[in-house]
Amino acid sequence: MNTQKYSSYDEIERELEMLKIERELHYQKASLSVQKLKENVFPSEQISYLAWFNKHILSGLAGSVLKTAFPFILQWILNRKRGD
Repeated sequence: MNTQKYSSYDEIERELEMLKIERELHYQKASLSVQKLKENVFPSEQISYLAWFNKHILSGLAGSVLKTAFPFILQWILNRKRGD
């Protein structure tokens, strides 16, 4: 870290103002990155599709059969030997 020498208070104030602007810029970039991450992890299209799937597919007879058969199918997939 370099030690900078200032010759007036105006230079100090200018440097502080630039640092304040840089800090705000970094904050805005971080906020935008977090927002993009949220959109990528939880896209609204996928959420609405999952809600539709749950309402229409997992309810009724097909949903009951699927909910009953899924654990057995999953167990079969996990227990099968490679190459079978």
